Amino acid sequence: TDTCLEYFHVNDVYKSIDGGSTWTLVTGAAPWASRCCFSFGVRDDQTLVLLGGFSAAQEYYSDVWTSTDGESWTKELNSLTHDVSNGQFLLYD
Repeated sequence: TDTCLEYFHVNDVYKSIDGGSTWTLVTGAAPWASRCCFSFGVRDDQTLVLLGGFSAAQEYYSDVWTSTDGESWTKELNSLTHDVSNGQFLLYD
């Protein structure tokens, strides 16, 4: 079965300033647990948002993290109020 759980579980953060041609490591160990299949977005104010994902043990994460620089992260929520483990999404208004 081809699922996201077969992929790498990461908590490193990279950035590119040239449209993705080259990448620079921002941090090799963000404070959130290593995971795969997470949702990620960038708000209008350029804040990075990461939510959910799965551990290597196939446990679902429902936490939400934000960062303005990719290096320092703040946990905004320990757990989402609804289960999105079967189809995560990220939507801002």
